[in-house]
Amino acid sequence: MMRRIKQFFSGIVLGTALLGASAGHAETLRVAADVGFAPFFMKQANGQIDGYGYDVISAVAKQAGYDGVQVIDTPFSSVFAGLFSKRFDVIAAPIAIAENRAEQILFTEPYIPTGLSMLVKSNTKADDLKDLSGKKIAVNSGSTSEMWVQEHMAEYKFEMQRFNKLSDAVQSMLIGRSYAVMSDTPAIRYIAQSQKNTKAVLHQNSGRNFAYSVRHEEPELRNRIERALECLKSTGKLQEIHEKWFGELTEEDKKIVNGVWPGYGAPGFKGYQDLAHDVVCN
Repeated sequence: MMRRIKQFFSGIVLGTALLGASAGHAETLRVAADVGFAPFFMKQANGQIDGYGYDVISAVAKQAGYDGVQVIDTPFSSVFAGLFSKRFDVIAAPIAIAENRAEQILFTEPYIPTGLSMLVKSNTKADDLKDLSGKKIAVNSGSTSEMWVQEHMAEYKFEMQRFNKLSDAVQSMLIGRSYAVMSDTPAIRYIAQSQKNTKAVLHQNSGRNFAYSVRHEEPELRNRIERALECLKSTGKLQEIHEKWFGELTEEDKKIVNGVWPGYGAPGFKGYQDLAHDVVCN
């Protein structure tokens, strides 16, 4: 549901005040990301961070009144522990909204749809999951792909290999130690396009979406991040970033990339606040 956009051009002080930032006070948003999880967060040769996820969280932070973003490189398996110990304030690594996770953390509304897919070498036979029977499947530790493989190990006789970083899982497949890599569909499709002699196969439509997450005791921070995200959706900025990295949106993409929900959080999950509010852009 799209709501009217109120544009305020009366100065930075007013804009940041509306979004909860203190005028004249430098404020950096500390976020966790698994750097190397392409195309979300990647380190360039010059040491700078780049990627779809970095572009989005940077735009969100700017809109929310922050002076910048500090990316804290954290293996996916450690992002929840790091959040609880306050090493950072927001998990910007792509986290799929799930009921068990909503018991521990607060989600924003979603910003990109996802699913699960396999990455294999171009000459690998992988037309059906049965083709992977008895094969070694590489996954990110703590991810939804790990949970999926675990749930289907008995049925397909998979042998699971866990890695702290997706880049290590991909390397394992490329050198022949793993038969396939399972991960989130946006990442797998991007890698297949950029890595020669690989292909994305066996897409599993999970119906899940990625969102940002914060600690349960910080709904104000979640709402501040979400208001900024809603502005990016409503002005077309999020779509612009999406198309830069993934190409033209599908109809399913549009529902999430351009969709704004009436309250705060992920509808239908614990932590959702049914508080109607206007989309405000500074």
